[in-house]
Amino acid sequence: GDPRVHAKLGFLFFSMSSYDNAIRSFHESVNFDPSDAAVFAGMGRAYEAKSDFVQAVSAFKKALDLQPSSEEYRTDLERAEKELSAQNEETERLERDILSKEKVLLGRAALGLGDLEESWNRFLQALDLMPDDHDALMGLGDVKKASGDMEGAAGFYRAVLEFHPGSSLAASALAEAEKALSAAAQETKPTEGVKKGETPDAKNAGTAPPASTKSPEVKKKPKEGSKPQKTQPSSPVQKKK
Repeated sequence: GDPRVHAKLGFLFFSMSSYDNAIRSFHESVNFDPSDAAVFAGMGRAYEAKSDFVQAVSAFKKALDLQPSSEEYRTDLERAEKELSAQNEETERLERDILSKEKVLLGRAALGLGDLEESWNRFLQALDLMPDDHDALMGLGDVKKASGDMEGAAGFYRAVLEFHPGSSLAASALAEAEKALSAAAQETKPTEGVKKGETPDAKNAGTAPPASTKSPEVKKKPKEGSKPQKTQPSSPVQKKK
């Protein structure tokens, strides 16, 4: 066959957005004449339109190899390489997202069984894959809550809201945690006028009895130089015979 006929058919199909037929015609053309840079460039654009950036980059490289001075082909190649890179990143992100969700499911299962350590580790593994994962952050908050650390739980729920401001689940969990913290603070707050740890009735329980109004006897000190007076003994009482 005539490579020029296949090439013309390829460009015609491309203009009609019939990319599979265009690619087929371009391949037929280069099979007969592998030295036509324009045909490889057309093939690259058809692959690019199908989001097959791997094949697009390969075709543009061949076009540029055949015509190194072409700025058009160089631009085509650079654009396709950027699109391929973005596509690879998105593919990797989707793969990480799938793995992260698997870790979250394992974490939830462990939390349901009461294995807080295993649950914590699974949620951390999910965050390693997706640092802003909503369910992993919520899971860590729930582990803290299950362990009685309401302050830690509130911290993770706030983190969820930073990454996902519209999360009603995180907002509800945070409100519950803050309510529990407030109640705990009220319980530990001492009653006014009563020392911490002392019951209100204990304030007056230890009140000392009123002091006696009778003045204590005070012995007078003798004046200096004066002799102490001897106390006369009392007369002996005679015993009756």
